[in-house]
Amino acid sequence: MMSSKKATSLCIVVIAACLLSGLSGCHDVVVEQPKIVRPVKVMMVSQGDGALERTFSGTSQDAMDSDLSFQVGGRIIFMQAKVGQQVSVDEVLARLDPVDFELQEKQAKAQLEQARAEFIKAQADVSRIRVLYEKAVVSKSELDAAEAVYKTTGALLDAANQRFDIAKQNLNYTVLHAPFDGIVSDAPLEVHQVVNAGQTIVSLKADQQLEVVVGIPDVLIADIYRGEQVVVTFDALPGASLSGIVTEVGVDAGSSTTYPVTITLTERPVRARSGMAARVTFVLGKKKGKPIVPAVAVVGNPDTTTHVFTVDPETAIIHKKMVTLGPITKHGLTIDSGLIPGEILVIRGVHSVEEGMKVRILSETS
Repeated sequence: MMSSKKATSLCIVVIAACLLSGLSGCHDVVVEQPKIVRPVKVMMVSQGDGALERTFSGTSQDAMDSDLSFQVGGRIIFMQAKVGQQVSVDEVLARLDPVDFELQEKQAKAQLEQARAEFIKAQADVSRIRVLYEKAVVSKSELDAAEAVYKTTGALLDAANQRFDIAKQNLNYTVLHAPFDGIVSDAPLEVHQVVNAGQTIVSLKADQQLEVVVGIPDVLIADIYRGEQVVVTFDALPGASLSGIVTEVGVDAGSSTTYPVTITLTERPVRARSGMAARVTFVLGKKKGKPIVPAVAVVGNPDTTTHVFTVDPETAIIHKKMVTLGPITKHGLTIDSGLIPGEILVIRGVHSVEEGMKVRILSETS
């Protein structure tokens, strides 16, 4: 019979062996980890409405900006215009010495009076000779000669009238008037200087309407039309957003690849000046029908390509789709190709998913 002490030792050995056996078997047990289902926020891809905004930089200028000159040459005897001066329509800006033009007008008037007297005499002669011819007192050749003189004096009278009108007009041209209300921007000449016809005397800018001229790329000019409403902002006037209307669309790009487009502001802020830097925002429709998606939904690749992730709504499986980007709008990025309306697009969690992954679609309120 085994003693109680030996029995106890045997039990300890057996238990230790069992424990060692159990511990050695722990390395062969595979514990299956639960799969993580990533939550994502999605949106349904819809067809864009074509409202694409593009902003172009330009420079403001006065809607009316004229270099004024005399239509005749002469010596300046009066110069009213000064740089920065506010002038009104028809206000006298400068005068030329009128003496020579007054003499020319008097001479032309005298020639006109002489031509008129000769015409009246010829008219009376032909009437008198016609009566005598009808009475067979004078010959037909005398009547013909009288009628020829009458026609000649009539032509001379017309020419004298024209010369007199030109002389009067030239005299009027010695006074330079403001053609519109405005501000003198340049007045380079002084009194007593002799000027030629067409030489700039005063530069005048209208102080009412303001224009902005921008250059539009050739690929977009077809979407710009006269009468289109635009939004104009100025760097020097923060917070001011002004409305404008396209008044001129260039038809020739010249040596550049942009076409000049002129926008007239419908209002003019007090602080707005000609020469200020401006930005004009157009709403274009060239990309009509293209989807527009949030920028956070688009992933850039090292090779400059881009992709998005869509979700199969039935299986909740992720699919990677390569896309081609179009213009940027205030609502997001235009997708030129790669997406079609109706697809479910991942817009949150794009950097945590990959092709074939199963996800959990969050509700709109999540």
